[in-house]
Amino acid sequence: MTGRAGHTVSDTPQPWNCPTGHRLGHVARAGRIRRLFLYRQADEPRDVIAALTGNARIVCSVCRQEREWDVAAEALQELLERRQNSFLDPLDSDAASVIA
Repeated sequence: MTGRAGHTVSDTPQPWNCPTGHRLGHVARAGRIRRLFLYRQADEPRDVIAALTGNARIVCSVCRQEREWDVAAEALQELLERRQNSFLDPLDSDAASVIA
């Protein structure tokens, strides 16, 4: 499933990048709660410094670009995508290829 700005959210950890593509952390679920596991330095996954819920403004350590983490906005985007997918017409040939 693809979230805002082309970032993917699922049950497996997914990369969370700055606007220029440096990996700032990864998003993963802990039960029903989605968290951003933030890296101390961009592109350094061995050094996680925080597990964030809620919202925060993150600055990339490489390019200084900012990105907002907002768990509520990410959850809303995921909900909208799930609803959109649930309304696919199974008799529609395009929808059938997505389902298969």
